Amino acid sequence: MKTVALLLSAGFEEGEAINVVDVLRRLQISVTTLSCDATLELTSYHDVTINADDFLSQHVENSFDAVVLVGGPPNTDKLGNYLEAVDFIERHIQQGAYIAALCSSAAKVLAKNRLLGSHRYVCCGQFYKDYDDGQYVAQPVVIDGQFITGQDYGYTLDFAFALAEALLGDKRTRAREINDVDWVCNHINYRRFTDY
Repeated sequence: MKTVALLLSAGFEEGEAINVVDVLRRLQISVTTLSCDATLELTSYHDVTINADDFLSQHVENSFDAVVLVGGPPNTDKLGNYLEAVDFIERHIQQGAYIAALCSSAAKVLAKNRLLGSHRYVCCGQFYKDYDDGQYVAQPVVIDGQFITGQDYGYTLDFAFALAEALLGDKRTRAREINDVDWVCNHINYRRFTDY
């Protein structure tokens, strides 16, 4: 079973986090939500409270097939300055894991800490202008090597299914009997507006 670590702190974008977890778990991908705060009970950017599965500090030596980051200004501000999270991401980059960042996290966590190198990426808004790491491209989802980035909440399902397809590798996310650009997983049938 493929494994994913989702790093969270207070102020995370709940729609992004919940939808990514939902899609991946429906496809039998193991997702562990890891709190980067002093509590497992985390309140999102729009006041939705969830309980993370565990603390990042309990998993710093563990390896996952992918690390996921979501947006939410307080969340990305915290993670971009949280050495334990940055080290965790950097170690996974070195191990060849997928690094999947949605919304502002691609800029405010990855680019800020010079983790993208020459890879192409997308983020929300104008945050890319604050950093010279990586190569910004204006697309809904960008896949460049081990990096998968999504523009914003509006492309969360595209982002989640792109990561799932990268992890599974056997096209189980595609519903070819409908057509090649539809995604399907356990009661979710989703048609993308455009390819990426």
